[in-house]
Amino acid sequence: MEAMRIARKDGTFITTEFHGNGSPVLGVVVSGMGYTYRNPLLYYAVSLLAESGADCLLVDLRYYEDEGFRALDEAGKDARFEADAAAVADAVEREASRRERIVLAGKSLGTSVIRRCLRRPSVAEKSSLILLTPGSEWSAFIPELVRSGRPALVVGSFGDRYYPVPNLDELRAAPRVRRLELEAGDHSLETGDAVRDVETLGRVVQVMKEFLTETAGPAR
Repeated sequence: MEAMRIARKDGTFITTEFHGNGSPVLGVVVSGMGYTYRNPLLYYAVSLLAESGADCLLVDLRYYEDEGFRALDEAGKDARFEADAAAVADAVEREASRRERIVLAGKSLGTSVIRRCLRRPSVAEKSSLILLTPGSEWSAFIPELVRSGRPALVVGSFGDRYYPVPNLDELRAAPRVRRLELEAGDHSLETGDAVRDVETLGRVVQVMKEFLTETAGPAR
């Protein structure tokens, strides 16, 4: 298949990689602000999607190395993000008619992009979600996630300032949301104890594998 390119209105392109041969399942993996799909949590999400036979679209907004983005004021950054997230959602929406299932996986900023994709009905109705350490929009995302009724895996740590929001109980009441909640770990689920952190990574990989086995197969 041809590579999936995502164009901005100014003619530049969002950084993407595409791997696949026309699977009925598309995995969309969206990087965080500086935590990319080459870092462990997302690297293994991509690996598991590939093992399951899904095509994979990998997305990195790359704001961490974009001097123009960093020079913007907060309103300008928000506008740039909304435009980029809409472009990603447009691309996923175009794919929706050609796929039986879509897996939307992301970390931190990537979960905010997934939030916008989920607002497209043709995407939402086919999607399952992997939300790794949601970012600054987490509290606002929870009611939308619960209302969507989509199967989701949420992985977070109470040591991460973004995760323990006041409305977390609303998420726990959602029957199709599976949670892996850690008592310790920063925004990358790391504690500084290498052995403990590798064990945590193993737990996350195992729960992602189980979730994908349960939710990401072709429609029956």
